[in-house]
Amino acid sequence: MSDADVVVVGAGFAGLRAARDLAEAGRTVLVLEARDRPGGRTWTRAFAGTELQVEIGGSWFTPEHVEVPAELARYGLGTRTYGQPSAVRWRTGGELRDALPVPFAELAALDGALTAIARDAAALAAGDLGARASLSCAAYLRELGAPPATRDFLSAWWVMIGGTHPEHGAIVDALAAVAGHGGASGLLTTLRFAPSEGWSALAERMAADQEVRYGAELVAAGQNASGAELTLADGSLIRAPRAVLALPVNTLSRVSFEPALAESTAQALGSNAGRALKVWMRARGVPAGVLAAGAGEGLHWLYADRALAGGDVLLLGFGYEDAAFDPQSRADVGRALQAFFPEAELVAFDSHDWNADPWSLGTWATAPVGRAELLTPERFEPHGRVAFATSDVASREAGWIEGALIAGAEAARWVLGSGE
Repeated sequence: MSDADVVVVGAGFAGLRAARDLAEAGRTVLVLEARDRPGGRTWTRAFAGTELQVEIGGSWFTPEHVEVPAELARYGLGTRTYGQPSAVRWRTGGELRDALPVPFAELAALDGALTAIARDAAALAAGDLGARASLSCAAYLRELGAPPATRDFLSAWWVMIGGTHPEHGAIVDALAAVAGHGGASGLLTTLRFAPSEGWSALAERMAADQEVRYGAELVAAGQNASGAELTLADGSLIRAPRAVLALPVNTLSRVSFEPALAESTAQALGSNAGRALKVWMRARGVPAGVLAAGAGEGLHWLYADRALAGGDVLLLGFGYEDAAFDPQSRADVGRALQAFFPEAELVAFDSHDWNADPWSLGTWATAPVGRAELLTPERFEPHGRVAFATSDVASREAGWIEGALIAGAEAARWVLGSGE
């Protein structure tokens, strides 16, 4: 039972923003969170049992974002700015390259592909791309006629935007990122800022003034004429006039709804194709600040984040769920590192499996192939007395922490406008 005016389920940034905005408007709010911490798919914690703090989940915000810097300023937290890479290394067309990402003979093809991508991104923004938005990244590159090295180079950047195998995610997300973040050059400049103290510090500040109940897993969401009725895994029942479900789209598929959701919403549950892997590595023999990308061995985009004592560096690498690569295997991670830096030595590594994590069941929002329209905010309109708030289907900047904050604010406005 609850005396709250609103129950918010999920203490990620969408839920925390909704809860704070509602509380500031005079509503009593109870936040329910299945994990033992706030922050959702962001998580700042120690690397491999050391004192080094790293972002195990979401990392960056972009020059175009406004909600995130406003939140950091509100809570007195700083911003880290990432400069340009100190060096680059590409693994394309079966070769390592330290200058151009493709052979000289492919430069015209690369230029043509980037021009086509910019054109299609503009068409998407104007609503004119049509069914091509649902093509997989791999099918899209085949349609462009990209030769092997060019395809390897562009697919590596897809990993950072789409977060899944190039055959398994719709190109719409990559084109939307290009359209919204500086054109094709945004692939290099978008990942620019991060909180100095970490995302968890911001989440903890936002949660500090809220009533948050941790270890509270939602299993059913019912409602009647007087309000929402939420059933938790421990059997307890929480009632309130309104509820905000600030959960990832894939985890919503595990919640029973009564009355049933609209068919358009039900079809979208569990449809996020994001299956990214993020691995932190401590290594020797890699220069700090170097950026590497291409057709790797399990990891396809690496950045040497900072220099450490003794000449070591701390790198982060991104890939996608792949039966041939185990991010918990030292041998596999070492092979992935040496695919780009044969001279490197792996010292330690760390990661979290967000794809198996029951409270995420995947990573950032990626539309499924053939159904780009599934992950859209129109499919997640309020359901009776229940609103949805998740970065996965934010009205702007979906998949980013910026999008989570926007979604939370919009859900709070809906509650306030509904008279509760």
